[in-house]
Amino acid sequence: MIEQTYNCEEQMHLLVIYIIEQPKDKVLKFCVCLRKMNTLLADFVQFRSQSDSDIDKAVKEEENTKIKSIVGSYFASDTSKSVCCEDVHILIDEKRKCFTRFESIKACVMEMFPDVSFKENDSQFHGLTWSDESNCTKRENEPEDVDENLSDMPSDKFSQYMNIQMEKCRTGIGSLFETTTLEECISSDVFANLTPEQLEEIFSPKMKEANIKFGYGIRTALSEIQKNIKRHMIRSSLEKNNILRKFDTPPETTVYTRCTVRPPSGNLLAPVHEFVLPRSKGRMTCTFMGKEVVRFATACINGKKNDTIHFGIKYVGNGNGEIVGLSNDALILGQNLNLEIRHCIRYCFEQATVSVAERCILPVQIVPVEDNRLVLEVDVVSFSSHVQKEIIGIMFPPKGNQRKKYFVYRENMIATIEQSRLGTLQTDIEKLFLERVHQLYSAAIYLDAHRTMTYENMYQTWLLPLPLQLRCSTLGLL
Repeated sequence: MIEQTYNCEEQMHLLVIYIIEQPKDKVLKFCVCLRKMNTLLADFVQFRSQSDSDIDKAVKEEENTKIKSIVGSYFASDTSKSVCCEDVHILIDEKRKCFTRFESIKACVMEMFPDVSFKENDSQFHGLTWSDESNCTKRENEPEDVDENLSDMPSDKFSQYMNIQMEKCRTGIGSLFETTTLEECISSDVFANLTPEQLEEIFSPKMKEANIKFGYGIRTALSEIQKNIKRHMIRSSLEKNNILRKFDTPPETTVYTRCTVRPPSGNLLAPVHEFVLPRSKGRMTCTFMGKEVVRFATACINGKKNDTIHFGIKYVGNGNGEIVGLSNDALILGQNLNLEIRHCIRYCFEQATVSVAERCILPVQIVPVEDNRLVLEVDVVSFSSHVQKEIIGIMFPPKGNQRKKYFVYRENMIATIEQSRLGTLQTDIEKLFLERVHQLYSAAIYLDAHRTMTYENMYQTWLLPLPLQLRCSTLGLL
């Protein structure tokens, strides 16, 4: 009947296959959208006629059933414990494979565990705990598989490194090398410069006490450790200023090398850089990165700055970063991150500023790093034709109990602004806006003198008020 009426047999086959694979709540949500386009087709999918209110009720009931099932499986009541609302929200979304509003989660938790307390200005469910603590910690404790920086490791840390490396040579000898390294106060840079004779003189006594020969295998292992340290020392000494991908451009043939980078500083048009590398591999998720991007972007928009956030570059102080890279499986994260960012924009920004955020936050760039690793980057171009001088606040975080937050990028860091200081900040932001417009206009005059125009300059000029845009047009810049 459907094939005869709508003449789309192939598409209907695909639709049926898709529906069969989906849980009931998703099918019901699909029918809500389908009913707006074709009531008869929605009735056929559901095998009955339903009003919008009936479907909404069925969707809500099915959603609550799934939430309660997940909460009951992973949590238990304990008056001495508490669980972060954001962690509960993330778990529910991961298990349901779709977004769930926190109000629905909160209602289900409070219904299932009457002793649990929750305050609107808090971020914890008090009186709740994980049924199995490993569910909370197993991903957090998973270390990132990256080389440690051996260029200037002190003797206490280097002794632990020696233990791990020499255990690979022969089980049971790691502790001998750890003890000797500590007793002799040998740091990594001192070890790298020891001769083969000195290595034998320092480490062989402990080996003899254990009745183990200081043989070819041990000499080779120590030599490899020295080579690895020297490689790290060379890498650290190669501080590069121009290796980072050019702002607001695709990476094309750019490949990062493992080194320390010092981004150049400049005016409001020169991009600043935020380096992010969590200590545990489990934290580098789309949820984590989406949250960081939204927070970072809001701060940049309010600070009227161009900025790039780099996931996979470690901050080492004084504005410098060390390119480490993420493991290659982060490529999947990069492909899904754009969708996660769009979801975060939708659930954090007010309706009036959603379009501002969507224009300012550019698509994710994936930059390859040597040794088969990669860095994920997001550019933020802080222009807006709607909210040029106003402070943008967001409901934060994207998951969990949201509260109105104001972030701004000041003095090379993201600051959280209290409600009482918004008036003072508003004046500062207006000054920054005028300063940025002046810098854009000066750049336009400079470009006119040199008769060149890049895509980045063109993009920046959109921030200019109409009279300055016309001026740029007369100069041949638009």
